[in-house]
Amino acid sequence: DTTWEDNGEDVFEARTRAQIELAVRRGETWKLVAQGRLDWVGDVPARGAARSRFEPRLMEAYAAVHHRFFDVRVGNQIVSWSLVDFFGAADFLNPLDLREGLLFSDPAPTRVPIPLATVEVPLGASMTVTVAVQPFFTPMRVDVFGSDWALLGPNAPASVRAALGELRARIDPTIEAQLQESLLSTRRPAASIDNAQIAARLR
Repeated sequence: DTTWEDNGEDVFEARTRAQIELAVRRGETWKLVAQGRLDWVGDVPARGAARSRFEPRLMEAYAAVHHRFFDVRVGNQIVSWSLVDFFGAADFLNPLDLREGLLFSDPAPTRVPIPLATVEVPLGASMTVTVAVQPFFTPMRVDVFGSDWALLGPNAPASVRAALGELRARIDPTIEAQLQESLLSTRRPAASIDNAQIAARLR
């Protein structure tokens, strides 16, 4: 970071990531997959002491069953229906994690795994129909303040940046991520099956 902002923005940030994946298969009939990720994030804000935090996250974790007439997956999944790697129009099921910005070579870290049930059925030799059911709403992840990629970042009005700087100086890093997430909405859908969403693709 080459600019010393007045909003409590980080002037240095380091991130270390560890990821583990376990998979159990029984021939071509079924498999169980579980992925976990642990990020260590250390930052030095423009004002205040250096701080760090751990961010554990469950990634893809699902059970899959294969039959000659269908394939079923249930659990935490990333569904990619687009033919392009970045921001494909058909990749609308998984919310994005934009806290690290857009300057990346691998789009995978920006996609948030969500609870899904997917069924894929072949229709003849050259056509497949896929149905995905999302039972619960999962929000996207983005910083509201405190980084160059934040919604209220370097281009926010000076008075807003100053107020956010004072606010961040008083926030303990152990709750900052939850606070940022809460500021992204004024109301969210209830975690009820009544708010389930269904998507389908014919290819």
